[in-house]
Amino acid sequence: MTISFFHECDPPKSTAQQRQFFRKGTTLTPAAKKAKATWLAIVEQYKPDKPLRGALSVIITITWYHKKKGVEPRTTRPDLDNVAKLLLDAMTKAGYWNDDNQVYDLRLTKFNGPLPGVSVIVEKGKEQ
Repeated sequence: MTISFFHECDPPKSTAQQRQFFRKGTTLTPAAKKAKATWLAIVEQYKPDKPLRGALSVIITITWYHKKKGVEPRTTRPDLDNVAKLLLDAMTKAGYWNDDNQVYDLRLTKFNGPLPGVSVIVEKGKEQ
């Protein structure tokens, strides 16, 4: 089973690392909360009927709009690993799988380009 989609959008730039600190703990900043809700709204549109089981491979490509012709690697914020956390958590909450520890292979790339959005491919791994 494979889930594959491209969603044209202006991807959020806020990440799970953006936190407010309080005496009794931390919470996400308002911008990070909005990013979390945005990712959830996007991935819910493509969720499977029931959570995938077993080992999973996930390939994610995120592109932010840039006027220049062509696509180029994005080497500015947000940090890719921090974006991955919010996106995988959103996919868990939407019901792609029971827990993101099922993801054994994760490939992420980020670009600037003329068509902004997020591309996701989720594939079941080979059973051992």
